[in-house]
Amino acid sequence: MTPQLMELVHNYEPDILWTDGDWDQTAEFWNSTYFLAWLYNNSPVKDNIVVNDRWGKGTRGVHGGFYTEEYSSHTVSNHKWEENSGIDIHSYGLNRNTPADKYLTTDYLINLLVRSVAYGGNLCLNVGISVDGKVPNIQVERLLAIGTWLNVTGEAIYNTTKYKVPEELIFTSNNFIVVPNANNVFGAVQPKQNASTIKYLGTFKSYKECMQSCEAFTGCQTFTWVGGEAGDGYQMECFGRTDNVWQPQTEANHTSGHKQSISVRYTASKIENGTIYAIIDNWPTGNNLTLTNPVPSNNTAISILGYPAILKWTGTPGKSGIDIGWPSVTISELPCMYQWAI
Repeated sequence: MTPQLMELVHNYEPDILWTDGDWDQTAEFWNSTYFLAWLYNNSPVKDNIVVNDRWGKGTRGVHGGFYTEEYSSHTVSNHKWEENSGIDIHSYGLNRNTPADKYLTTDYLINLLVRSVAYGGNLCLNVGISVDGKVPNIQVERLLAIGTWLNVTGEAIYNTTKYKVPEELIFTSNNFIVVPNANNVFGAVQPKQNASTIKYLGTFKSYKECMQSCEAFTGCQTFTWVGGEAGDGYQMECFGRTDNVWQPQTEANHTSGHKQSISVRYTASKIENGTIYAIIDNWPTGNNLTLTNPVPSNNTAISILGYPAILKWTGTPGKSGIDIGWPSVTISELPCMYQWAI
């Protein structure tokens, strides 16, 4: 493969070289170190090239200009990284057997984009084109919808960086939303070592009993119940989390739930010092929204991207926490149809 890679670099002078198929053989088999030494020292793109982390078995997440996740709920905190996903939940290429309801929804894809950016990453979204070079209509619809959303909210995405706190969850009701095949005990955001935010709630025959135990436990915000077929030694056990973390990883025979909530993802502007954005996934039903992480100043001004009015707020300058007066609007007055940026 080395001669072919060198030919690609010489002919096209790429800015990014994105390799794949690394899991079959070691980096030594692929001659990766020889090629990368040439790429960074002698190639025509040596001063500008960026590469990913797929250069042989065991290199992913260890070596590379940026690390790559794939169809994942994980994030990377200490390195440049990128989330990779197809619009088809099963395939990067065009799979004509995929039914329409198995394509990722616009809401899901926008949420994936927001989460990736809030945690300092990029999103590489793949489309599967047909043999005649066309993008299928269902994927075109998703791309156009994301573009429409970015026309309103792109200021909170482009030219931004990770804020000191990427995310918080604001619980708005004690009613639980239940998600099958999800493990929030050890999901993408795990508790710090020796933290007391995970509580063992007992052994129960159903997730409903686990949920009721979480409801009865003071401070329990989310639960995970391990089904009898899990096979990991925790069958029928129930765990609760007392922190505001909802980032479950997909895991069969686990059931997790969280109280009805608004997820808030933060980004910070690279252009305007002190400007931060809070992107919420649900429009508040009341007349105020409380954020616990932003620190207001005497000069703080708050608005919703795409909405004309300046919002009123209360809080103590220099201290975390701000209460925002929230407008009551009709559907036609919404700035966009999915997530909204403050």
